[in-house]
Formats: sequence, C-alpha cells, structure tokens
Amino acid sequence: MAVTEVAAGDTWRVTFDRAGAYAFEAQEFTAQASAFGGGYQDDPSAAASRTAIGSEDAFTVFVSQPMTVTLRSRRGDAATLRLHVNDATIRATTPATHGSEAGYTPRIEGPFGGLGRLAEDASTVNAQLRALEDVTVTAAFDVSAVLLELRAQMIEHFDAEAPHDATDESNVATLLALPSVAAELADVSAIAEAARRIGEALANHARNLDASGAVAESPYHTSATWAAVPAGPQADDDDVVAAYLAISDLRRRYTEHIA
Repeated sequence: MAVTEVAAGDTWRVTFDRAGAYAFEAQEFTAQASAFGGGYQDDPSAAASRTAIGSEDAFTVFVSQPMTVTLRSRRGDAATLRLHVNDATIRATTPATHGSEAGYTPRIEGPFGGLGRLAEDASTVNAQLRALEDVTVTAAFDVSAVLLELRAQMIEHFDAEAPHDATDESNVATLLALPSVAAELADVSAIAEAARRIGEALANHARNLDASGAVAESPYHTSATWAAVPAGPQADDDDVVAAYLAISDLRRRYTEHIA
C-alpha cells in the first residue's frame, strides 16, 4: 500500500496503467500546529506536529476496461462492437472527454460486408447502441435470457405443422424439461447443461431424429439441412467462456436453420 503526502493547495495526479477498481483512503492533517523545539539531533520534539482533522475518507476510483464483441451475420459479414465498462457497467465515451483512442462508444466498426454497412447506418441499430449506455454487462449480455428465449422459440418451431410434416414431440419434451425461469440458470453448470440439451434437440430436429435417435416416420428436413448448420462448440460445466461461446453458436445455428 503506497502512502502519498500532498501539501495544502497542491493537486495530486496519477495515470493508471491498467483498468480496474482502485481503493483509496484520505486523511487531512494540520501540520506544524506547535513550534519547533528540541535540544539535540533527532530529538522528537524537533519534528513539526501533525493533527488529524476528522476521520479517514474511503473512496474508490474505477478505470474503464475496453471490451470488444464480434458481430456476425448469417452471410458471414462481420463487424466489431466496442464498449467501455466501468465497474461492470457500460459507459458512453467521447473523444473530448476520454481521448481519441477511446472515441465514441458504444460503437460498431468495420470491416463490414454489404449487410454490415446497412446495419451500421440503420436507425434501429443506433438506437440499440444508445440503449447499452449505463447498463450492466450482465443485463446487456444476459445469457440466461438468451437460453430461455431460444428454448421458447424452438418449442414453437418444432411444434409447427408447417413446414414440418409431423410435430417433433419428443424433442419438444426435451426442451420442456429444461429450466423455464432465469433463477434456475444461476450458475455456469446449469447454463452449460441447458445449452447441451438444446444443442442435442436442434441436432435431432434437423436430422429428422426423435429424442432417442430414431428416424421420424415422416421426415421433414432434407439431408442438406444439417449440413448447412454444422455442430458447434460444446458447453463446459466449469468454463463460463466456453459455455457462453456455445450458447452464442447455438443462437447462430438456430437462426441459420430457420432462415
């Protein structure tokens, strides 16, 4: 723990070399409240007195962490979402306040494809960017909500009479057995297990298989369906990053399937 003394009237400045939370304690003193004295070298009486004023003040300074998220369309066009996170909350930055390196964030930048360029200019995309400001990362990237939404959409899709020749009841049953509220997806192992089961149901559905792996009596997808939506990464019980990547890929695979 470093101690820094700052004379009255002076301003203490420091440049932080990394993002994070910095905790400080500050104490004000009255120095030289009594006259110098002492009759020999290093006599304690020769030191100016220091009298504490009030009590210590504790405070924390948060230095923003830059983050990037890759955005990719079904056609493969890609762009980058840039954010600055301050104490787990996404904060807006501007060149005037935060420097040209930070720039304006949240923002989307290239390279783009044709669809990416259109998305960059779309008013709805810009509105969604502005909506990220002052939102926690957990709320903005709510993996549990994505899983629950994906589960609900797949149940509806599997149960549809068209374009399927028959309802996919056994795979629907697999999905119905999964958690239906966010509170049941509170830890990474629960998220990973739900992701694995959703992935299995999607694979069975695209291959015209029921939950036990048997071929449906009335196939409703061609062999090209699954070939166009290959298997993705597996969720890991103790690796939150792997689980999140698997869920993102599940979302991509399902979006490509219904497209």
